[in-house]
Order: sequence, then C-alpha cells, then structure tokens
Amino acid sequence: MMTDFDIASHVVFAQGLSSDEDLRAWAQSALPGMPEGLPNAPLAFTKRLPMMKARRMSPGARLACEAALALEGAGEAKAWIFSSRHGETVRGVKILDAISAGEPPSPTDFMMSVHNAAAGMFSIEGRVHASSVAAGAESFHMALVEAAGMLADGMDCVAVVDFDDRQPEALLDAFESRPCDALYATAWLLKKGAGVMMTPRSLKQAEPVLPASLQLAAGLASERSAFVTSGAATRFEWERA
Repeated sequence: MMTDFDIASHVVFAQGLSSDEDLRAWAQSALPGMPEGLPNAPLAFTKRLPMMKARRMSPGARLACEAALALEGAGEAKAWIFSSRHGETVRGVKILDAISAGEPPSPTDFMMSVHNAAAGMFSIEGRVHASSVAAGAESFHMALVEAAGMLADGMDCVAVVDFDDRQPEALLDAFESRPCDALYATAWLLKKGAGVMMTPRSLKQAEPVLPASLQLAAGLASERSAFVTSGAATRFEWERA
C-alpha cells in the first residue's frame, strides 16, 4: 500500500526537545541515520489542562493531552486517534502491588487503568471523538494506517497522538529488545494532499530504541527528502513531494 497526505502541523514533547531548534539540532546530529535516543535535557511543555483533570491522569496520558491541545489547527480534525505501546501499564503495576500487599487499590488508579484513558479524557476535554490503538512496537504505524484510511474514505483532516510513559524495570527487563524508556508525546495533524508519500512494508527486524513517532519527527526535522521509520515488524518508507 502506498498513500500520500499532508502533515499540516505536528508537536513533539520529549526531553531535550523544547523548541524547533532543539529538534533540528537533535535530528541533524545523527545524520545519515536516525538518533538512537533523546537528548539528556529536561522535558518542558506548556500546561493547558485544568489542574483538577491533570491530577487524575498519569504523566503519559497528561502529556498526550497537552500535545493534542498544543497542535496547531487541531479544531479542523474530524477524528482523533491515540496510540501508545504501554498505555496505562504503570497504573496496572501499582494496582497489583497494592493487592499483593493486602491493601485496597486506589480508586483513581483502577478507574484510569484502561489503555484508552488518554483518549477518553481528551474526548471529554476537547468534546471530540477519539479512539485508541495498541499494537506493540507498531502502535504509531498502525495509527497512521487507520488515519490514512479515514482520509481515503472522505475525511478532510485527522489527528494522531502517540505517547508513552516511563515503565517499571520489571516490565522493561521482560522485553527481548529493551524499548526506549522515556516520557514523550507527539501529535500530528494529517490532511488530504501530497506533501509526503508513505509506503508501509512488513519486515521482521531488530526493534530500534527510538519510538516510531519520534523517528518521524527526526526525519522531518532533518529535511531529508527520503527516510525510514521502523518498528519490530513494520518499516515505513517516507518521501517528500
């Protein structure tokens, strides 16, 4: 499958990437390949959520909603797709720890432990329809496939939000290839057009350290005419028009 669309705007919230200049410097420092990790610097973002709502959310879900609210032109999106490899597993671990200690789980942890917690909270805050995708290391790629299908089916504008949280060591050690342990969120506004061409391919490979949405951000910031984003079972080839 080959598809094209415009990336009208995007937002990146991750450590050391608090400005467009930071993003370009990070992306170009790793040329000709992709960066293998994030800069060693603080995470900075603007707080847009009401405090009472933000306090109930995990750091990953909160950052995802902040990125979505910061996306330029977000009001044009007819649908929102949230993707996350781990979702709310940190809350799940807290619940299991409480049960193993003979204590009652936190009601907030229990209520907010579902994978689509971020999408649900943003649906309420933004009064929009938001869905949630989970596909392991391919989560962002699969969200892009869903968004491309919506555009091909007649929608003019779709937003994709990809995020993750820092994970407990016990979970990270269980992976054959240790994934990036970072708190980050990216948001993308996709429109009908031909600004970029995306060609998905199925390919089993060693999983890169950097999540696919951050790979895409690096590829765009590097100003290369062509680049690749990878998961563990998919490889997406990108070309600028």
